[in-house]
This record gives sequence, structure tokens and C-alpha cells, in this order.
Amino acid sequence: MHLLFVNLQAIILKEISSFQLLIVLFYLKSSSRLTSLKVRLNDCFSDLGEIYRIIFHLPTLKYLEMITPDPDCDQLDITLPMAFNGEFSLIEHLGIYHPCKLNELINILSYTPRLLHLNCSTLEKTDDEIESNIAFKLLN
Repeated sequence: MHLLFVNLQAIILKEISSFQLLIVLFYLKSSSRLTSLKVRLNDCFSDLGEIYRIIFHLPTLKYLEMITPDPDCDQLDITLPMAFNGEFSLIEHLGIYHPCKLNELINILSYTPRLLHLNCSTLEKTDDEIESNIAFKLLN
């Protein structure tokens, strides 16, 4: 059991690589009070799906901002499946400051049914066909 960040409530990570962020998130899982996370990545050559998946499992997180250095980064993907029962996050405020395709945004939103505020700075057209029977609700 990692008790390193037990009392941590908010954290801002600036100029961190995707790999380093995954390591930090591993240790943040033990934080039972973390409500705010702001991340500014120093790269955009990766798939953020695993990062989002881990973040959505942080038990008390209510505020999240994800920022990449280049808002027009074309090598960024978010491979994240739709959420299933029990995979929901408590996030109420979500800032996505990186390119995001419509289908990726829909999958992200499936994890955040308690969302009150959403800011998505660069929503891109998707080549994938989006199913018209998406069965999730945003409560607020």
C-alpha cells in the first residue's frame, strides 16, 4: 500500500512527459483526498487513453485539466472504450486542452456522468461512424 500522498488534495504537474505522468498516477491512486489535478504535458506523441483510464479511477477527483504543448498536435490519440457499469468518475469539471475527436470525447464523457462544466478547446471531426444509440446520460 502506497501512503505517500494520503493528504494531498490538489496537484499541478507542468512540463511532464506522458511516461512520467503514468508513474505519478500510479502513486496517486493511494490518495483518498485528491480532488483536483491539472496536467501540462511536454509531449503530444502518444495515446492518452491509458492516462485517462487511470485518472478516471482516482476515487475522489472532481476537477481535471489535461493540456498538451501544441493545441494542433496531430499525433495524439485517445484510445478509450466506452465506460461500463462501475467505471464512473466523480469528475465535475473537465478541461480538455488538446485535440480531441468527437468519438473520443463521447467515450470520455461516458466516464463522467456527474460533469457540470466541460471545456474542450479543439474538437476535431472524426472519420469513424458514431453510433446513434449511445446509452449514457450526463446527470447535470
